[in-house]
Amino acid sequence: MFPVLKGDNTEFDLACEAIEYSFPTDSEAYYISDSKVPYYHKLNNPLMIKSSILVNGFIPPVAQRFSLDLSTHIYDKFNNKKTEEIVFHFNPRFEQNCVVRNSYFNGEWGQEEVHATKKNPFKRGQMFIMEIYVMKSEYLVSVNGVHFCSFVHRIQPSSVDSIHINGDVQLLKLELSKREMYPSTERTLLLVDDPHNKMLFPFYHELKYPIMEKWDLTITGTILEFADRFVVDFCGACDKCTRSHKNIIFHLNPRLTQNYVARNSYLHEQWGLEESHAIQRNPFMRGQTFILEIFVTASDYMISVNGVHFCSYQHRFPPSAVESFEVRGDVALKRIDLCRKDTYPTKKETL
Repeated sequence: MFPVLKGDNTEFDLACEAIEYSFPTDSEAYYISDSKVPYYHKLNNPLMIKSSILVNGFIPPVAQRFSLDLSTHIYDKFNNKKTEEIVFHFNPRFEQNCVVRNSYFNGEWGQEEVHATKKNPFKRGQMFIMEIYVMKSEYLVSVNGVHFCSFVHRIQPSSVDSIHINGDVQLLKLELSKREMYPSTERTLLLVDDPHNKMLFPFYHELKYPIMEKWDLTITGTILEFADRFVVDFCGACDKCTRSHKNIIFHLNPRLTQNYVARNSYLHEQWGLEESHAIQRNPFMRGQTFILEIFVTASDYMISVNGVHFCSYQHRFPPSAVESFEVRGDVALKRIDLCRKDTYPTKKETL
């Protein structure tokens, strides 16, 4: 039998409680260069309350199932060897169109759980971002920024020492951290590596929620071989402006020919004072792939390129007024991520 740890709160209460947490964070991100499975990762630190596991992957069009296991290893005195126990087994099954959760303890499987707050969010031929968030009494699971289900602890999460991912899935990234909110990510906006997702360029996205502190936009792309410049604009409405000339609350403009990165704002039909100073040389190079991160603080936009802080831009207009953003110019986009994060810059680490 399983040592079930029960809680009194409802699933909705737990999700709301998670959002209210506040704490300092450490993060480790693993960009997986080889997407093949089985994938195994040994944890450097034990899971605890507020721990978060983010998994970014792609489900092949002919997928049958895949699984993510949070495992622990226990010494078996009788057989004089270590045995693996599965603390939390998460198993999307596409033929049955369900997501099974379970635990494997003392050589036997427990009671399967398949109920959830929403239908199976995993789709063949599509990308996903899944988060497992550790609460005192259970795990909360979200998919693409939406709460999906919970799983009451049957074995203490602090005993988890490794993560196993197996089955019909291609992995892109695994991120381990402590986080102050759940779900941690709104959604992935653009995944051009997905052949079923056709990109429209220039890229434009209208925000559903206002920008606030710890809001983070990450753009991955490749600069064209003969590029002159490209632009990232955060736009907002302007009562005095025409419909085609909104406020540009933040304008980021790498200029390859002039070899610098301009920052500015266009407010009430007038450009402000251009900024071009930075703590390092222009990191954008023709023909090279980049990861551009824009992170919002109370006073500034913080800009990093390839995991290294590049410059900051002090707010000239409240970021909460931003209604949309767009990317245009001499660049080929690979993906765009929009989320809230606890650390800046996002550490890049290739396994």
